Amino acid sequence: MAVCLTAGACAERPPSNDFGPARKIAYYKKKIADYPRHYPAHTMLAAAYLERARETADPADLGRARASARKSIEIQPSFQAYKTFAMIEGFAHRFEESLTWAEKASKSAIESVPDSDLASIMTDAYLGLGQAEKAEKLLTTFKERDFHTSAAWGHLLKSRGSNDRAAAAFQDAARFARMENAGKAEAWAEVMTAGVWLDAGLPDKALGFIDQAARISPGDKQMLIHRAEYHLAKNQPEKAAEIYRDLLKSSDDPELHGRLFILEQKRADAGMAKLHFNAAVSGYRKAIDAGEIYTVGSLATLLCDAGMRPEDGIRLSEKNLLLKRDKEARNTRKCFEPR
Repeated sequence: MAVCLTAGACAERPPSNDFGPARKIAYYKKKIADYPRHYPAHTMLAAAYLERARETADPADLGRARASARKSIEIQPSFQAYKTFAMIEGFAHRFEESLTWAEKASKSAIESVPDSDLASIMTDAYLGLGQAEKAEKLLTTFKERDFHTSAAWGHLLKSRGSNDRAAAAFQDAARFARMENAGKAEAWAEVMTAGVWLDAGLPDKALGFIDQAARISPGDKQMLIHRAEYHLAKNQPEKAAEIYRDLLKSSDDPELHGRLFILEQKRADAGMAKLHFNAAVSGYRKAIDAGEIYTVGSLATLLCDAGMRPEDGIRLSEKNLLLKRDKEARNTRKCFEPR
């Protein structure tokens, strides 16, 4: 806070974490226009661009996030900027780079050890690299749980198929978020709990957590996607399709097009299936053409689901396996093996 006051950048209260990325981006861009070398504002702008990239799947926002984080570090290296860079590269599926930035953050911390938030970022990277043992070793150094460590344990336990323990960990995360009055974080933890049971093929156990997330954050994108997955599990494809179509009105996300492609294919609507397939391919290619790799696995999975372009699918799934060595990546590669 002292830096903020010295720079004269605290006259207006920053937007809370429960505001959307657009408002945060506008706020921090204005701060930077007034105080170009206010490095915390550059870091927060990077985080806001990353938040928007998560919602829109637009690789341009990921590039903007990197540029803002680099600018912050160029002005003044800091723990928060390094940590934000680790988050950016984790989202981008550049897990080795994510760990490199996390190590820089850890070394710049007051006690030269990861805080719980950083440990959560590192856990995601370790799991992406198929190194669950390293994630567990890191998390066991924290004697007390908080939101971040509980969420990280949830991901780790889910990756091992320990569904009851994973759900309990995510519910701990929800409780910690509720104590801090952090609505978005609480909704996220409820959605993650629902995801445990949806992935386990137990949609009825997921519904209550989806409903709870909806009460906290009615427009949450991941909550709505999970509700669509619930409808699919209950053999209600039209309800799922309606949710995906509504989401596409505000976000031209290739994942949503891919999901609608599968539904239209099952309905034998070749025209609509082709439209959504082409839109999904275009969206995934847009990121790849921009030099990003986080959609490589998704495009390979789409080609597998479509039963077409096996040569492209094999090449993409093998590339994905070099970058991401978890169960999901292995299953994507297996999809193209002879049956």
